[in-house]
Amino acid sequence: MKPLAIARLVRDRRATRSRFTQLFALSVILMTVLSLNYELVHGPARYLDEVRATAWVTMPANDNLIANSYFTESTLNKLQRSPGITSADGVFLNYTSIRGPRASISGIALSYNPTGITAPRLSAGHQANKPGETVLDTLLPSRLGVTLGGIIHIGTLKLTVVGLAPGVNSIAKDVAFLRPADMAKLTGSSVYGAAAVAGDLASIRTAAAKLGLRVFTKQAWVTSNVAYWNAAIGPLFSLVVFAVAIFGVLLVASSLRREIETNRRISGVLFAIGYPRIGVVAGEYTQVVVVGALAFVVALPVAAVLVALSNNAVIGISAVLDSYAIRETAGIMAAVCVLAPIGPLIRLSRTDAAIVYRE
Repeated sequence: MKPLAIARLVRDRRATRSRFTQLFALSVILMTVLSLNYELVHGPARYLDEVRATAWVTMPANDNLIANSYFTESTLNKLQRSPGITSADGVFLNYTSIRGPRASISGIALSYNPTGITAPRLSAGHQANKPGETVLDTLLPSRLGVTLGGIIHIGTLKLTVVGLAPGVNSIAKDVAFLRPADMAKLTGSSVYGAAAVAGDLASIRTAAAKLGLRVFTKQAWVTSNVAYWNAAIGPLFSLVVFAVAIFGVLLVASSLRREIETNRRISGVLFAIGYPRIGVVAGEYTQVVVVGALAFVVALPVAAVLVALSNNAVIGISAVLDSYAIRETAGIMAAVCVLAPIGPLIRLSRTDAAIVYRE
């Protein structure tokens, strides 16, 4: 069976090249789509994962930072004064227009405590320590045409860029960090969608219960935000992946069927001289699997380059070809290589050996 499969690879070079191209393209598309899907779902939680919090506290109806159920400055102050809590920083997210000398874009204004646990790590400059200062995601200044010390406008606010924070971009939305007082000027009120809290977890739960608030451990909060984006974005990408996989099965099955029809006289000869039908079918299966495995391996570096190009094409995306995309693609490709040949190979196994005498 194995020699027959190898002989098929050598003999039918055109068919082999065609199948390799099909499976190679399928692997590249799947790895790229799955990498982007992972980034778009997990990217928004990147900043949350860096916050130095023990837990996050929200209103009972909230389970993510995007939700619009807010608590007040008074509630935050009570939380900060509770026993066992060392720090409690309120966070509020607002989609808004960010304007610079070169362009105006749709981005995110995020309130934070520049001296607290919600302050992001910086690659340049310093935190927004004074009113009218802002820290920007590192990808944003080039789009706006501004540098450190430059001026941008967010709504009615005129702000000086004093710091740059890497890795806080979210779904092609660039982030500008504002002091809570500046955010209150922008939105017209001092409210918070959530609070990052450091301290004893049991004390945090006790204080939150007294204030009618909900508590998430840090990891649970990150997971909940990921689940939100997965519900919002995941179905579309799942549909794309499913459609690509089905198309791959149909494409490989169609080409294999044409190939079997073209070579049916050869198959008839093999059957006529007593070669086991199972051997011919297994040889065809082996050929598909070998080509599929080779196409998958060659597709890895190409997909990595394509993902990197996607990052450059869409500001705010920082996708990588990780183990998740590789593992999922390998599983889908294995399914394609197993399922696609079934119909054509059943037809092959039923080939009449007498065909060689009739034609």
